[in-house]
Amino acid sequence: MESSTTGLTSIVYPWIQKISVSGNINNRNIMPISYMINDYRGADKKGHIYINYENKIPIIISSEPDALNDSRRQNVSNTLKINSFDPVTSIIALSILSSKNNCNTIIPVFDGRRRFDLEYRNIEKNDDMLLCNLNINRIAGYSDKELKKHPKEGEIKLSLLDKHKSLFFPTEVKIPLTIGSFLVKLNANLIME
Repeated sequence: MESSTTGLTSIVYPWIQKISVSGNINNRNIMPISYMINDYRGADKKGHIYINYENKIPIIISSEPDALNDSRRQNVSNTLKINSFDPVTSIIALSILSSKNNCNTIIPVFDGRRRFDLEYRNIEKNDDMLLCNLNINRIAGYSDKELKKHPKEGEIKLSLLDKHKSLFFPTEVKIPLTIGSFLVKLNANLIME
């Protein structure tokens, strides 16, 4: 999966992320295996985080800048990381959990630096779409700068998959930022590959 800034924002803030995740889905249970993200901000700034999951705990294999020795933040304990998902797998988890035709749930997330809960609540529902409010509840690992600037809420739209009549899949995530919005459009191929 790849995401990037576009339009005027890309001139002021050129940014590309390349993300790869793997895991298993068995009887509506999701077991993440790995999460790899490469981040490019302009020509001179790049970073990455590679995580493998062992006994339901995300383990950082490699990161740049070094997430384990970052003096701007306190490390997140294994107790807080257990049973958490990476950001991409959390979206797929919402799809599985929304099979009850609602998105009222809380999903624990660890992105390699920060631990937060994504709390979803129904806004609107019809036969083939769910619209959910998203609250980002910060738990641990945030720097002072991130506490000031990181978003706290957003919306996520889920659409009914044609092939799976009881499975809603997230198709759009919108998070308001200081300038503009973070908008991601997804397709169901993510879960089918």
